[in-house]
Amino acid sequence: MSPARSYVDTWLNNGKFWPWLVLAACWTATFFLWNSVRVNSEEEMRMNFEYGIRETVIRIEQRMLAYAQVLRGMEGLFNSSDSVEHREFRAYFNSLQLEKNFPGIQGVGFSLLIQASDKEQHIRSVRRETDPSYTIKPEGKRGTYSSIIYLEPFSNRNLRAVGYDMYSEPVRHAAMKLAADSATPVMSGKVTLVQETHEGVQAGFLMFLPIFRQPGGVPPPNERSGKLRGWVYSAFRMDDLMAGLFGERGKDTDIEIFDGHSADQASMMYDSDTVHTRGSKVLFTSTTALPFAGHTWTLVIHSTPEFEARFDTLRPLVTAATGAGAGILLALLTLLLVNSRARALEALRVEAHYKNLMERANDGVLVVNMERRITDANEQACRGFGYTLDELRTMHIEELHPADTRPEVIAQFESLRRTGSARFEVLNIRKDGSLVPNEISERFVSVGGDEYVLKFVRDISERKHAEHEREQLVNELQTALAQVKTLGGLIPICSSCKKIRDDKGYWNVLEAYLIEHSDAQFTHGICPDCRQKLYPSLSARDVHPNP
Repeated sequence: MSPARSYVDTWLNNGKFWPWLVLAACWTATFFLWNSVRVNSEEEMRMNFEYGIRETVIRIEQRMLAYAQVLRGMEGLFNSSDSVEHREFRAYFNSLQLEKNFPGIQGVGFSLLIQASDKEQHIRSVRRETDPSYTIKPEGKRGTYSSIIYLEPFSNRNLRAVGYDMYSEPVRHAAMKLAADSATPVMSGKVTLVQETHEGVQAGFLMFLPIFRQPGGVPPPNERSGKLRGWVYSAFRMDDLMAGLFGERGKDTDIEIFDGHSADQASMMYDSDTVHTRGSKVLFTSTTALPFAGHTWTLVIHSTPEFEARFDTLRPLVTAATGAGAGILLALLTLLLVNSRARALEALRVEAHYKNLMERANDGVLVVNMERRITDANEQACRGFGYTLDELRTMHIEELHPADTRPEVIAQFESLRRTGSARFEVLNIRKDGSLVPNEISERFVSVGGDEYVLKFVRDISERKHAEHEREQLVNELQTALAQVKTLGGLIPICSSCKKIRDDKGYWNVLEAYLIEHSDAQFTHGICPDCRQKLYPSLSARDVHPNP
């Protein structure tokens, strides 16, 4: 094969032709677009405007559908458990990454339905368990209450809403009741959120989804009120919700959103162009009803001078330049995608190699992120702790330690960023509750901008057992050595003079033999028989005087 043919084949196989193809296609399309723009007319402007309206409505609907799905996810959390604790609610909220994936939500919470007879007991319970200052707001006697007991993020403005009885406010009450009756997400009318301060006040609304005491589904309509536990809900500030929603086309239109079917000033919730002079002549205006989640918004959309200015004598040139730039941008993007594909294939190869190394390791291996959650483990680790891989991935690293040592484990983990690595021995707890001594070697690593801790876990039960046996043997040897000088066995002694014969055959005085062969010490005295025999003139008092 010739070098030129080989180069062409390589060029085709690695996808390097795609950026050039995209660039050629974009520039070809730009040429035809530039040619058609020259004969553009008012009808084309109208079609463009109407297309923008449809796109605006679709974007609003898609965003609201996404937020309704957030509530469906919360519904699944509550339906999967008889009692959802605050920490579980917070953990689920954090996993959604709402600020990144769902912009515009002021908060997600749970409002508990409380009967009047249960109010005081509920307040005492919350004050005892979490918040000594907790109460239901506003004060007053009502037949039924609701109270916001969970709200995330639990900070800043949202702190003011805890304990608020939304059921006591007519607009919220109507939406909550409709949601409970229909068992579907329902939007409220225009309200001022409890989270608002005196500055930068925005129009707001809420979306409610009822939670029932009905395992596995929604109860029949005639049973829903009796089985209602409360509502999961989202709170929205309109300006924050709409920020960035319309993209570049947002400059072409002045979008006004009104609550309900009436487009009056009192019901206005949002105006994308507050500088635009109302009543001034505009080229196009459209009024559209947008029903969603049991409520209706009215959208009044005006064309703006920016939209109209695009259709002038410079537009063909602008279109050509924009198309050329877009072609270059898409070509560069395609090049990035081609390179990303190559990197992804390489990453898959590296990942397979990494998995192979982990599974071949003799020790258990755990990969832990900086939130202390286990993200990966090899078969040795799963077998050593008695968990499946899926179970380990739901756990934090301190859960593999006895409860009384977990604060120390967390502190050790936090210090690893500073030390970089550590080795120590710990007692871990298996799934069956048994304790196992392990030697832990851990290292702080950074992969692709993400930070992890790599833990190698070695079971040292046999080593600990051997050390215990060695220590026991040493103790036994020390005891034996301490008893080496203890006399034992048969000792030859003269029946007349009481001398003792040693191992060398010499006869020794009893006192000298005992001193040499034991730790005994002697004091000297005289027994009564010897005293009478040897010293008859001495009395016992002379021999053993009283102190």
